[in-house]
Amino acid sequence: MKPKDWKEEEEPKLAQFYVETIHSNISDFLSNKKHLVVHLQDGGESFDAFLDAIDAEGDLQMARETWKQIHNAR
Repeated sequence: MKPKDWKEEEEPKLAQFYVETIHSNISDFLSNKKHLVVHLQDGGESFDAFLDAIDAEGDLQMARETWKQIHNAR
């Protein structure tokens, strides 16, 4: 808890600290668990690896097309 609002010049450093803390917490949580990273920007390559890893069934072509749809591109 903070007693008052952050000073404007403190905000970038605070935001950086927050992002680093969250990233560190997620990394620690996943360190001893089986997991895959799926990137939004790789054209579906890592999503395909995910589908393979989980032995996905069903309409995989539709899943791939849906994954590649762009929303709120602006």
